[in-house]
Amino acid sequence: MRRKILLAVALVIAVGLAPRTARACGQGGYGGSYAALATAAVAIGAADVVLTLWDGGSAVLSHHPSPAYGVVETAIAMPQLALGLVGLAQPNQSYKGGIFLYTAWMALLTTHGIWTIATAPRETTATVEGPEPRAAVARSAPEPVLQVGVGPTYVPLGPLSQPGFGLVGRF
Repeated sequence: MRRKILLAVALVIAVGLAPRTARACGQGGYGGSYAALATAAVAIGAADVVLTLWDGGSAVLSHHPSPAYGVVETAIAMPQLALGLVGLAQPNQSYKGGIFLYTAWMALLTTHGIWTIATAPRETTATVEGPEPRAAVARSAPEPVLQVGVGPTYVPLGPLSQPGFGLVGRF
């Protein structure tokens, strides 16, 4: 199913990017051609549809997407949510219904992306492996939970170089 969706999206993008016949309009490079804008709108709209269908498929299968998917989903939907909110703030009342539905759709995608990142299983979010368990050795003091070190630093940025203090450790 997902391959069919991706194939359909690829076909829509290929048709949108197909070369057109050249026509002389006499207006130079700024002749009012909105082909690039239309192509970008089709590509972004296709991405929105794919994300929505993928989210629906994941919900049906009870599959939790990866945190990377949540980042991509949020990065695609959040700017569109901002544009939708700007559109809702405009005084023209003739197309508010469509903009409201679009903004609600983008709000759902953004919320799902943030939820995916926030609820990712701990095993998939670890970027650094934890320390290996030590052998059962008699310990005189418990290990600290936070391991922090403070020390002098020097940041060489040409005329902006600054000495200071740095904080390092595992939080």
